[in-house]
Amino acid sequence: MPFPYTFPIVFGTGNIPASILKTLFEAHWETWDDNVPQPAFVIITDQLWYNIDANSVVFIKEESGGKTEYERDTYFYKDIIIKMILEIYTRTSLQRLYDLKKELRRIIYGWKHDISPYQFMKYDYFLELTSGEMNIWRGQIALSFESHRITLDE
Repeated sequence: MPFPYTFPIVFGTGNIPASILKTLFEAHWETWDDNVPQPAFVIITDQLWYNIDANSVVFIKEESGGKTEYERDTYFYKDIIIKMILEIYTRTSLQRLYDLKKELRRIIYGWKHDISPYQFMKYDYFLELTSGEMNIWRGQIALSFESHRITLDE
């Protein structure tokens, strides 16, 4: 089943809105007999206070974006790379943190070539950022949205 949304963006231009990533995760989350309940997904635009007492939460934020232009023979090309960070918080357990990571990674790999206007979405790394202080476990997933060798009009 293809991703049910179309985006009015020309291929290889613009940033990917965090709302598209949020919609992707919410639409394709699977619970496997309620073993991995869906967390709350929150888009970070500025400072934010969020109560994680009742649920796990995944914060989505754009880190940076860049474009590189270069010339080969008589053609001009550009590469676009947009970095995004997913911050995962849970109060349940360390195992819950890794279950959330596993489900997010499954969705990312399953839809990595279907995120328009980019050629692919790449899972860069997972980093556990906590030692379980105050029973809050935290992790970070880095993603990048990439388009390479896009021909530029002269």
